[in-house]
Amino acid sequence: MSLFVRDLLKQEIFTIESNDPIKNAAKVMNNLGISCLIVTSEGLAVGIITERDIMKSIMFDIANIHELPVKNFMSNNLITIRDNATVGESLELMTRNRIKKLPVKNEEGTIVGIVSMTDIVYQQPELLSRSEELTEVNEGLDSYTYTVAHDLKAPLRHIASYGKILKDEYGKKLDDTAVLYIDRMIKATDQMNCLIEDLLGLAKVDKIEMDETYSSLNTILEQIGTETSNMKFSQVNIDCQGYQTSNAVLVTQLFTNLISNGIKFNKSNPPRVTISSTRLESGVLFKVHDNGIGIDKENHSKIFELFTRLHTIDEFPGTGAGLTICKKIVDKLGGSIRLESQTGQGTSFFVELPNSIIRDDARGTSQVGSQVVSFN
Repeated sequence: MSLFVRDLLKQEIFTIESNDPIKNAAKVMNNLGISCLIVTSEGLAVGIITERDIMKSIMFDIANIHELPVKNFMSNNLITIRDNATVGESLELMTRNRIKKLPVKNEEGTIVGIVSMTDIVYQQPELLSRSEELTEVNEGLDSYTYTVAHDLKAPLRHIASYGKILKDEYGKKLDDTAVLYIDRMIKATDQMNCLIEDLLGLAKVDKIEMDETYSSLNTILEQIGTETSNMKFSQVNIDCQGYQTSNAVLVTQLFTNLISNGIKFNKSNPPRVTISSTRLESGVLFKVHDNGIGIDKENHSKIFELFTRLHTIDEFPGTGAGLTICKKIVDKLGGSIRLESQTGQGTSFFVELPNSIIRDDARGTSQVGSQVVSFN
């Protein structure tokens, strides 16, 4: 017999007006000992605000932040589920939308409670077992992808090599149209090789074992600046406190992709990327901000999907897999990633890594302090 959402329902519903200041939301959560509030506007529910949203709001450099309205920091739109839906349907909806809490509506459309991922995991363990089975299947698919992608590289190299030989030895005997076709063939093989490399990079994330050895995070960020010296002239401002991180390989790849994206998708002179951090009770929140071209709000939900490209290859080269790899790394590390951006106003990525990955450096705050790494 299927278990329904109403069987797990938490009946307590607490609300706050969307125009109330953010400090009121924090005070209500603290006084009631709850982790989220339904946000209402003119009597209608419009979303959810969680304690995590409030914690993240302190990243904004705004003097009167505590007086700003709740709606400015509400990251979760109103995604609901009916009370007679199965728990499996609820879990699938949360997973697809990358959320952990769902308001529940009755047949009349009235919100009657909230169901969370925690409720499902603790009260429906067989779903957790099913989730573990799916994880094993996904790991198998990743291994298959890795093998196929690796095997494709050899014939692709042959196509590119013979194309270049054809152009070098017979180019003078061919007309301009034939040479153009050869150039397009070589360019296509180069692009295909990039796609394969990114597929391999995506599959490698699961193959990298978790490492409990700790390294200086500031040193890692400085190394990323040095190793990215072949990119167009730009500046990276490292303004992080003194932290140590485990899993240095994964963390390095994560920040390399985010910094590289901030520089590549950028028409400013010079392109700038700033990395700052805030200590949270549960971990550390990193903000990677750039002064680049920005991303339309309608594309925010697509940006972490595999091979999502918002621009042509001629405008900005690449495959669109970089942020997918970032998302996979963050998930593996037990953290979260989101973005805030508008076209023409740059992009901010917020990466939260848990205490199991990031810890305070025993030597205290970095002695170097805020620094700028120039890419030449």
